[in-house]
Amino acid sequence: MPYLKHLVFSAVLTLFAFSTVFYAACHKKKTVIDPCASVVCNNSGTCSGGSCTCTMAYDGTFCDSLRRNKFLGSWKGDLSCVSAPTDNDLISITAGSTDGQVIIQHLAGFQTNLTGNVINATRISVPSQNVAADSSFAGTITWLSDTSIKFEYTLEGANHDGCHGIYYKL
Repeated sequence: MPYLKHLVFSAVLTLFAFSTVFYAACHKKKTVIDPCASVVCNNSGTCSGGSCTCTMAYDGTFCDSLRRNKFLGSWKGDLSCVSAPTDNDLISITAGSTDGQVIIQHLAGFQTNLTGNVINATRISVPSQNVAADSSFAGTITWLSDTSIKFEYTLEGANHDGCHGIYYKL
């Protein structure tokens, strides 16, 4: 009889041990891997799901490229206005004082530098600015490709006009 008790006790102990191991294996904590753990988003960009979301002035996989840089340089195009014949125009776009700002020089022969602001990956807004004592200018520059942009603007005041042109990088 003591042998039977010992056998039952051993069987219960073995069953308990296997149950404990089986329970622990089935209820093991799963390790959650953060997809942003090894992603560094520069210039105040934020990571979500392993990809960077950049601030207004930056582009690139890791927000390391200023959006305005692709617009910088000298551009030549045919400027067409409602009240004037098509004319060759040469403009220069340079960096402004902030990361999202550009300076447009020599547009349509104006001696006034215009300031524009990057509003998304393909567009610069040029808010209303005085270009003469009695005229103001407002418009947009749209990125078309590595070699071309589209410039559209309105001139208000003594000289009211609407103009647009495709410009090619020199």
